[in-house]
Order: sequence, then C-alpha cells, then structure tokens
Amino acid sequence: VQNAADAARNDGADYCVLLSHLGIASRDEPYTSTDVITHTTGIDAVLDGHSHSVIEMEKVKNAAGKDVILTQDGYQLPSIGKLTIDPAGNIKSELITDYTGKDDKITEVINKENEKAEKILGQVIGKTDFKLAARNGQDHAWLVRNNETNLGDFAADAYKYSAGTEIAFINGGGLRSDIDAGEITYKELLDVNPFTNVISARYVKGSELADALEFSVYAFPDMFGGFLQVSGITFDIDPSVESSVKVDEKQEFISIYGPRRVSNIKINGEPIDYERYYSCASNEYILKNGGNGYNMFKGDMIDMGRVITDADSLKEYLEYLGGSMPAEYSDEDGQGRMNFLTAVE
Repeated sequence: VQNAADAARNDGADYCVLLSHLGIASRDEPYTSTDVITHTTGIDAVLDGHSHSVIEMEKVKNAAGKDVILTQDGYQLPSIGKLTIDPAGNIKSELITDYTGKDDKITEVINKENEKAEKILGQVIGKTDFKLAARNGQDHAWLVRNNETNLGDFAADAYKYSAGTEIAFINGGGLRSDIDAGEITYKELLDVNPFTNVISARYVKGSELADALEFSVYAFPDMFGGFLQVSGITFDIDPSVESSVKVDEKQEFISIYGPRRVSNIKINGEPIDYERYYSCASNEYILKNGGNGYNMFKGDMIDMGRVITDADSLKEYLEYLGGSMPAEYSDEDGQGRMNFLTAVE
C-alpha cells in the first residue's frame, strides 16, 4: 500500500484516496483499515468496507502523525458516502440518507438489459409457501453467518443430493439472498448463489470434519462468512466455551489447542467416527480452494462424472422435490441440526 501511495504521489497526484475492503473489526487485525493508516503516509482518505460499519468521518493519525479521514457507509445502501475536496484543499466526508431519485438514462439501460435476461432468469422453477432466510427480517443482518437457517438447510441438502454424498456443507457467506414466499424463479436461485461455484466432492476424514465444524463457530457470536450450513450432520455448540482455534496471519486454520465448543457430532444419526472417511460435497471455494481458511481437507476428490454449479444444484434439487418447497423447511431457524447449549448474552 505504501508503494502504491508513493507511486501515485511521484506521478503527480495531488490527493491520494484509498478504496479498501478491510473493515475495523478486532478479529481482522492486523489488517484493518486503521492498521493500514497508522503504518503508512501519503494517503488523504480511506473509503472502507467489509465490517459493515457506519462511520461518517473519523480522523486517524498516520505514521507521520497527520490526520487521515476514514469513512464507511454500512451495507445494503442505508446511505451513500460522499467525499468532497473544496478549492482550498479541505476534505470532508458525509453520509447521504435522503436520496430517492433515479437517473432516467441509466434506468433505461438497466431495463433493456433486464428484458434480454428475463427469458432465462424469469423461468419459474417452483414455489414456496414460506420465506427461506439468509437475513434477519428486522435489520437485514446476515443470519446465515452465525445461525442455522432454513435456506442453509435447503442449500446444503441440494449439494448433497446433486453430488450423491453422505454429507454436505456450505459457507454462510456464499448464501447472498433470501427466497421469498411465492413462485421461485431461476433468478432467485442465482441471487442465492451468485458466484457460479462448481459443486465439488471429496472424502473427508472424521477428525478433519470435526476441526472444520470447530473452525466454523470460532468467531461466534460474531458473523463469519465461513460459518457452515450443513446436511447429514448434527452437533451441539456451547458458546460459553472460549474458542481454542488457532489461525495464522491470513485467518487460516492452524490447529485447536484446548477445549472445543462443538460436541456430540453425528453423521446421519450415528456418532462420528474420527478415523473414517466420509463422502462430502460443498462448493469448490471451500473443498478445493480452502476458502474462508478451510485448509484442513485432504484426500482424493470424488469423480462426480458431471459439472454442476451451485445455483443449478438448487434448481435440480427443487425439481426433485416436485417444485414445491416441503413443510420441513418452513422454520426459518432450520431443522435443529445445530443445538446451542447455552444462550448468548
């Protein structure tokens, strides 16, 4: 970052603004936006993201003791950030919340593109009498990143069905939208899984799976994109136990050095065998690439004989269900695959 700021200044920049997706959460240290500011010079303002914070304008001292403006405008557009540099060189940040208008020309372009895509995206795949939740209906906070949900159950079940495996899981951060009650279109399934990850399958040792489940809840009750929604797996979680998961500087799993939060793990109703290898499905981001820090998986990949994306897996499973979402998915809190032993204050 320092090299980039220096290069911009050397090329004649009068101002240097850093666009970052780092956040200010303590668990992201030492790679927060404030860490970057305090260890660099030559940056005038930082427009940040990731922690979903609402910061209209905060001044943070850089390595030379100069004030740097830090701002972040939340998420889901509660406000739009506006950075102003006046003729005297003063920089000001503000959050605009009273916007309602739309640009006519841009709206026209969007509408034309939507018309082209509607033939594919508008396909009705099925229906549901209830909402499948990714977010909290009150403040739109992510539910799938620290709790079991009916959407998480459905997606994990779909992966297991498409891959024909014993178990499956999906990172909550990969589920990006609710499915509302009513007709379910292909667009809605793509909104849930918009990254077009390919479903992967491999053999996972029981001990590795136990480590993965422990890593899944290490940040709880904080939201974690790697929080796993599961299929074919049930387990207890005790949030009162302090997490003993050890991670490296990239927030990737290293080991577990003490008591575990996760216990009573069962695979399709049977106690987990830590020495056995289970066939497991997930997206390639987790199983193949070790995304969200899941680098504990080893073993041979299963030849599925086909390639299917995550969204198409949801489509395939819904069609298998006859196009109608079964009542077993009606509870937004899921089917009790995760049992929290103690309440979180």
